[in-house]
Amino acid sequence: MSQDSLGEPIRVIRPALTTIITGLILSMIPCGIGVGVIIGTISGYLPRNDIVDVWWGLLVSGGILVAGLALFYNVFGLLTFRLVICEKGFYTKCRGKLRVFPFDEIKEVHETILYSPYLIAKGVQKLFEWTKLYLADRSYRIVRQDDVVLDFDRDRVPKPKLFIMILQEEAECRNIPWIIHK
Repeated sequence: MSQDSLGEPIRVIRPALTTIITGLILSMIPCGIGVGVIIGTISGYLPRNDIVDVWWGLLVSGGILVAGLALFYNVFGLLTFRLVICEKGFYTKCRGKLRVFPFDEIKEVHETILYSPYLIAKGVQKLFEWTKLYLADRSYRIVRQDDVVLDFDRDRVPKPKLFIMILQEEAECRNIPWIIHK
């Protein structure tokens, strides 16, 4: 099925620019640390006792560098991600790959709710009295009938309420199971 068969686009959703910038900055930190430690180890600027220290330094810094490059690759994928909501379904584009999800072909939707505790001060006078506030972080997995999966959360799809409302409406009309995991 092609994207043209889904009808006119209603809305195009892209990841937030702040998420992308933050991810790029955070991916540069381990890359810089990894390259710096590799250069320092090879050139002799970092203290070492024997050849084992050199190999451990190169191994650890290489791992840090690879982690930074993997994070950069994932963030770069956010730059190319588009979720387009249409009349008869939706489709995603990421790194040139198109995945079409007609509403008729959706098998099930999984919603995972993770409650994270945040400590909140009760006021200036009661500075040392803290209370726990649990905030819900939701992620979604949409499964097509041929087991193609779309995973997303608020980092990939910012403010997903409109998309979720449309998806819930279509799920109710078509008796698509909506499974909630807590």
